Amino acid sequence: FSLVAAALFAGSTMAQTTVFEWTCGTAEPDADNVSIATGNYGNMTIGTAVLNRQFGTTNKMAYDKGYYKLGGNDIAIEIQGTADFEAGDTVFIVGKNGGDGERGFEVGNSSAKNAGTKGNVLSTTANHKRDTTFTAVVDAKVAGTTLRVFRLSGKGMYVKSIKVVRPAPCTDAGLLLAENPDIEINEGEALVAPALTNPNKVVVTYASSNESVVTVASDGTLTGVGVGDAVITISAARQTVGGVLYCADELTYNVTIKSLSPVLEATESALDFSLNAFETTKSATFTFSGYNLTGEASVSTLPAGFTLDPTTLTITGDAVDQAFTLTYTAEAAVEASNANLVFSVGTTSVTIALTYGKKAALTQTIVTDSTTWNWSKTGLTVVEFSDVTTPSRKDTIVLANIDGIANNANFNSQALRARGQFMVRDSKYFQGDYISFNVENAGTVKVEFSNTGNRTNAETETRYLYVNGAKTAAGSLRSDANVTSEEIAVPAGKVEITFMFPDETQGNQYCRVYSITYRVKKDIGSAVEEAQVAVKAVKVIRDGQLLIIREGKTYTAQGVQVQ
Repeated sequence: FSLVAAALFAGSTMAQTTVFEWTCGTAEPDADNVSIATGNYGNMTIGTAVLNRQFGTTNKMAYDKGYYKLGGNDIAIEIQGTADFEAGDTVFIVGKNGGDGERGFEVGNSSAKNAGTKGNVLSTTANHKRDTTFTAVVDAKVAGTTLRVFRLSGKGMYVKSIKVVRPAPCTDAGLLLAENPDIEINEGEALVAPALTNPNKVVVTYASSNESVVTVASDGTLTGVGVGDAVITISAARQTVGGVLYCADELTYNVTIKSLSPVLEATESALDFSLNAFETTKSATFTFSGYNLTGEASVSTLPAGFTLDPTTLTITGDAVDQAFTLTYTAEAAVEASNANLVFSVGTTSVTIALTYGKKAALTQTIVTDSTTWNWSKTGLTVVEFSDVTTPSRKDTIVLANIDGIANNANFNSQALRARGQFMVRDSKYFQGDYISFNVENAGTVKVEFSNTGNRTNAETETRYLYVNGAKTAAGSLRSDANVTSEEIAVPAGKVEITFMFPDETQGNQYCRVYSITYRVKKDIGSAVEEAQVAVKAVKVIRDGQLLIIREGKTYTAQGVQVQ
């Protein structure tokens, strides 16, 4: 989709065709994903296409006397045409903001927001009470039988009407460039533009993509400025000439101005081969090009761990156009380093700066005190693994080896091992089937978690928390309702957290874990020491309820009541 100005069809004197038109109704529908072509759900005035409310779960079709609120869990309004929407069709949306600030719509034919190509049409007013017309034009890339109207950036919008207009049929403008129009000259030589045939005398404009190389006048005359490449674009807008409506048209040709001196260029000037704890190799591909080259070709010595394919430049005549692959491999930790890789032909050279090294893998630590892991404090938004990533979603890893993750008092990632698709998702939870940590002392563990989706059958689809292989009473059926377990006793050593269905026959299942709290179970000696300090700040009821006896280094207690 491409954005359009208000005067989209300025200059056109022929009739346009409305291929689709809908106005929101004034009553609420009784179901999600319903057709709103007729009745209270809306008024379809053109054709037999269908307008659907897509993915809705919370909001109503009609809202506030003739507006459909596109917000909450409603992702899109879908227009299902009886035939393809065509390139040049224009979508007009009348709506208003659901709140103050800059808001608007996106229009596309993808099934999900931010997928595919779509117009990104913003509201320019912060007045949420005023209707605004938003406009986007169908691009040939996404012409199809379905268009979808998305709310922009997750902000609520009110939709009053949607209209799709097809411009009147037009005649080809007949613009034509001379055969083989591209130009290549040496610096200092004259530039002559290729001949343009314009039989219908439509108005054209010229533009250069790189005015540091070549400029173009309003009549198409070229002026060389410097060495390099540029694309010249000749454009004709949709227009009427002599009573005939001509279609918009566009032609392009390339201009290259070559230096008289030796030229050697690379597509990359710097490459980063830094490996994280999980990676062992990384590659990069780049290309060298040049001309007017004389002398011997060479490449400087590669740093340890690097290989280059091919190993040197190959000059044909006085020119080069060659692709290279540079690979770095490190199995063990390597300190972060920098080096320069120099490619030379005679006295002409190009340097590519290299950064490389490999992080040492951190080993899992033992938890010695009470600890809470809250995934909202990882410092990351999303860390996703798949079957083909390194590591994969089937690998069990120490979380501290993830680049950028917190490893401090807020989130002790070095103490956790986990396996799953998302080590962090939406900045607030883990999604996988296994978490473990090691504790020095016996204690208790409490887990806040949820299912990965909203299920319906409690008997078969509830996912239960297991601690060290033992089923707990905590189970979750839905992803929108977190469950927090009771404090579950664990011995010193490894603590393993998994999830399974009630019948336990399908193995470990994915769940979303929001937080894990481990509390140390302290021995009576530690408890008494703390109580003796706390006595200075509390009132102890001593009517036979509290008796602490110290005999050397042995402590005993018989019922404690503190007020």
